[in-house]
Parts: sequence; structure tokens; C-alpha cells
Amino acid sequence: MALWRVRAEIDDEPGRLAALAGALAEQGANVFGLSVQPDASGPVDEFFVEVPPEVGRYRLVEAVTVAGGRRVTVLPAEPHDLLDTPTNALVLAARLLADPESLPEVLTELLFADEGAWEDWDPADGDEGEWRDTPAPLPHPETGEDRTSLALPVYDGRRVVLHRAGLPFTLTEAARAVAMVELLDTYRDAAEQRPAVPSTGAVTPAGAVAPAAASRSAASEMAADLAAQVAETARVAPAAVGGHHAEEGSS
Repeated sequence: MALWRVRAEIDDEPGRLAALAGALAEQGANVFGLSVQPDASGPVDEFFVEVPPEVGRYRLVEAVTVAGGRRVTVLPAEPHDLLDTPTNALVLAARLLADPESLPEVLTELLFADEGAWEDWDPADGDEGEWRDTPAPLPHPETGEDRTSLALPVYDGRRVVLHRAGLPFTLTEAARAVAMVELLDTYRDAAEQRPAVPSTGAVTPAGAVAPAAASRSAASEMAADLAAQVAETARVAPAAVGGHHAEEGSS
């Protein structure tokens, strides 16, 4: 059996998702995961499916297209891709707080990108919009393929640039990346504002919390809150996709 990631835009109307699932079933597919991501042009459905070896990429593309899918993308998947997105986001958030310089690698894993790297960036350039806007996906710098690059301003005159050939980024994925960057920013700001640790022999009144410990606690609480936001952003709110998402729950 072969594992594939199938992504397609479909009309937000009753029956479309059921038709797509039926088309996959006709190919002998077992569906292991489904997510619905709101995007600028409408809902984007993503399936992880296992199919017999003789059912290759082109048969899956044809089946989904006939069922009403648009901009259909089918790529090989790995078993570790099946880890649910909120859990994966929290695991990656913990790794990021332990090593802030790992942000490109963390975002690469979060969004299943091909590569991610630090780049120097001048905020005066303004090509990523306002500081905390969700950045719009960009064309790939080498292939020109639409929406397959993502640039995220961070701090200290740097940004992280991600590339993912063959699978355009959605605005939902861009929002997930921004939430992870905000987690790092908040934790970093809290760390910089920590009071100095009292010198050896300093006495802390009974029942009081030492300043450094209090600051670490506050930073941890903020980090936990933002980690939860990363996980929540990884989910799809039913209201965001209306009847399309309601159909998902009933299929």
C-alpha cells in the first residue's frame, strides 16, 4: 500500500465533500486524515490516503478532478505526517523555546516545507506587510511557481523564508507560522525583562517569590498560552468554512 497526501479546492456546497470521498473510495483508498483549511479562494481539503500500489498519482488526480476538485495536488506522504497537527505544533513549540535558533527547522516541520532558512531582512523594505500581518504566500524565487514560498519577519533584522515545491501554502498555514513566531517573540521579550537574580545570601521574605523565579513563571505562562494558540490555529474553526465543515462532520 502507498501513502499519499491529496489536496484540492472544492465548492463549499452540500454533497461535494461526500462526492470527493466517494471518488477516493472507488480507488480503494483508506482515508487516514482530513483537514479543511480556509484560504483566499475558498476551502482547501487535504486528505491522507493509503491506496493499492497500482493506484498512482495520476489516477488519484483524475478521480478527485472528476469529483469536482480544482487545483488538485497529490504528493507522496510518510507515516510521521499523520501526527495530528495540534500535537505536532505543541511538540515543535517546546523545541523552539529550548533552541530559538531552530525556528527555520521548526517551521519547516510545522508546514511540511522542503526547506527553511534565516535571511537578512530590512523592515524598511516592507515587502512582507505590517509586522504582525499574516504574510501572503509568494512565488517560488527559482521556479516562479505560485504561492510556494513564505517569508516571515522575525527580529534583529532577520526573517525566515520557506519553500515548498508543488504544494502552495494556504493562508491557514501562514497563520500557523505567524503564531509560532509570536510564541518565540513573547518568550524572548519576557526573558529580556527578567530582573537580575538576587546575590548569594539575599533573603526572600516568607511566602514571596524571588524576582527571577516570578519572571520565569510569567514567561512560561505566556509561552504556554501562545503554544495553545499555535495548536488552536492548527485546527479549523467550523464557522470559518460554514456548511462545508458541517458536511465534513456528517460524512
